[in-house]
Order: sequence, then structure tokens, then C-alpha cells
Amino acid sequence: MDFLSLAKKRYACRKYAPAKVEQEKLDIILEAGRVAPTGANRQPQRLIVVRSQEGMERLARCTRDFGAPCAVIVCADTGEAWTRKYDGKTISDIDASIVTDHMMLAAASLGLDTLWICMFKPEAVREEFALPANVEPVNILLIGYGDGPAGRPHPQNISPPIPTVTTCCANRSRKRSYTKPSDRDGIPKFPDGKGGGFCEPPHPRTSEDSGYNRQQKISEGP
Repeated sequence: MDFLSLAKKRYACRKYAPAKVEQEKLDIILEAGRVAPTGANRQPQRLIVVRSQEGMERLARCTRDFGAPCAVIVCADTGEAWTRKYDGKTISDIDASIVTDHMMLAAASLGLDTLWICMFKPEAVREEFALPANVEPVNILLIGYGDGPAGRPHPQNISPPIPTVTTCCANRSRKRSYTKPSDRDGIPKFPDGKGGGFCEPPHPRTSEDSGYNRQQKISEGP
């Protein structure tokens, strides 16, 4: 299956069968998260894998679990993430979301269904899973086998296709402009004919529960 077909196949699953997620499939999903790109390759992700009944009961006190047999709580060590020097933006949440997306699509490629959850109680997650102060819960990914046919969005919620966007950027000086507006046919011209540049966007506590990341393991807590 090519990538676009896989991306279109994936859907937000809100009803799961009781069947467990096979260990070999879970290992592949976690490996997909491990190799996901992160800012400056800092790899701040800290993953909590929840599979036991006790663990899922704890999770249910933080958010809806929709009957899923497995979940990965995607956290980020804010002290390890790259920070943009110009405004102090720490990209730990971006890194964690890239990791989540990789795991979600890996699960779809293995015939599993998922639900990406941001609607959860952060402090409840901290308490139930004993997170250190520097580890922030960012996303929760439910994983399992959907119970019933794949869900489809309501027609009213389907957005029209978004066309490819070409952006024209005005540079401060002509010296910095590597392409003048007049050099390309069909490209909007700047009113004064000066200084135009053309920019194109680049295309646990039980044996079943464990933390999974590059260096550090986080269990379900005491």
C-alpha cells in the first residue's frame, strides 16, 4: 500500500474489540516512534505503554478509553527538547506529536486502529502514572482492533481539498532576492516591481506495562 492510501485508510476509532495487540506489532509501532525525527535529534519523547487492566483503569480516570486494550501516553522531557533561541520556543510538544503521528501510521499499516487523544486531564495523568516534574504528557494514542466497520466523517465535516499553495515573499532588498517577480510567468507581480522574492514551500507495575524510549523507562508508577 502506498503512503497516500495508508493515510486515507486511517481513521479515528472510537470503539474497540477486546482482542489484545500482539507484542510483535507493538514493537514495530514503538520502533516507528523511536526513529521519528526530532529537533536537533534530541529525542525528548518518553513513552508509557499501558496494557494491563489496572493500567487502563488508571487511564480511564484521566480520559475516555473507548474500550481500547492498549494505549501509549506520549510525553516529552522539556529539559531535553531543542529550544529556538530567538523567542525561547521549546519544541517538545512538536517532537512528541511527530512521534505520535509515526506510531499512528505504523499501526494503520499493521491493520490496527487508533485514536489520537488530547482531551485528557494532565494533572490526573501525572498523578496516576507518577510522572517526574520535567516530563509533560502531550498526547495519548489508543491502539487496538476496531469493533465494526471503519468510521467515516459526517458529510458536513468533510473539508474541500486544499490546493497546493505557492507563496510570494517580499524581501527587504533586491540583493537578497534570488528570483525577481518578472522572471517567472504566472507569478503575481509586486506593485512596485522591486524587491520581490519567490518562495516555494518544501514539498509498570505489571509485567505487561512498560516505558519505552531511547534512554529512560517510565513505568505506571508506584
